[in-house]
Amino acid sequence: MPKKNPRKDDSLKHFSIDNLYTRHTPNSRQSSTTKCMSVTPGIYLIRNRKTGYYIVPNNETSSGDAVTTIKIGDQVPKEAKLTVSVDQTGAYTIKSDSNLSVADSGKTDSNGKRYLEWQEGDYKWSLKAASTGLWNIKLVNDPKFAADNFTIARNVILVENGGASETRWEFVNSG
Repeated sequence: MPKKNPRKDDSLKHFSIDNLYTRHTPNSRQSSTTKCMSVTPGIYLIRNRKTGYYIVPNNETSSGDAVTTIKIGDQVPKEAKLTVSVDQTGAYTIKSDSNLSVADSGKTDSNGKRYLEWQEGDYKWSLKAASTGLWNIKLVNDPKFAADNFTIARNVILVENGGASETRWEFVNSG
């Protein structure tokens, strides 16, 4: 029996560029609006465009574990779902079912790479459109750093001014 291609599965809806919201610009003399792309809050599979690896949620109850990824071929594991929410300022939180957030650890691994880990609380991210349906996951307070899928040990790391293809992520709606 042939394996089912998840891209052809109607239950998975990809984010499209049509999902726009209007933002009012408060520093203008006239009332004007600007079109901005955004990821809507929901439940997603988050896939690195270059490597094809998905972020694996930490569904345990302890924080401090590194954020890792898995290559899943034609199968989409149910446990790969993450909740993405946005606050009034436009900052995003990415959480697992155990209520742990993807966060900057501030530490480096044995390869000298700054890695992400699961932490308690609402760690904020900036999601910036990279191209149609692809996003950069960046630090809110230092946007030159973006999440990258480092394939040695499959960790998600932060890179400074990384290459465009390495830092692009696809948010596949699975909710």
